[in-house]
Amino acid sequence: MKSFVVTAEVAKWSFSSQRSEEAVALLKETIISVSIVVKQITLIVQQEIERLYTFMFTVQVLYESDKKPAKSKRVSIGVDGLTGGVSREEWTNDSGRACIDLGNRDYVKGKIYVDGSVKYQGYIDKVKTVYI
Repeated sequence: MKSFVVTAEVAKWSFSSQRSEEAVALLKETIISVSIVVKQITLIVQQEIERLYTFMFTVQVLYESDKKPAKSKRVSIGVDGLTGGVSREEWTNDSGRACIDLGNRDYVKGKIYVDGSVKYQGYIDKVKTVYI
């Protein structure tokens, strides 16, 4: 916040020969402050992305006949038990993978649905491959 106030003060000055060196010094300080803030924000965003991916379950869908990725398939996970339910549907990408958020769990017991049909039933780890 300080760097933005300094920038506003510099903008008010008339750049006389006396003050131009001070203005340049303040502008350099402001640029350095802003770059530090940008680096901190970038680090926070990267950490948040990593945190989100630790909650994700990845389901890879392959064709049984040739083991090639099944693209553009709807995938969801139904979790058994009292805290269960069905996840939001996600679409597989070009690699046949869909990432599904099930909260802070290492594994679940349930069903994997592909295009509405059960393709796997049992314990599901963070990464699971199913064949269609």
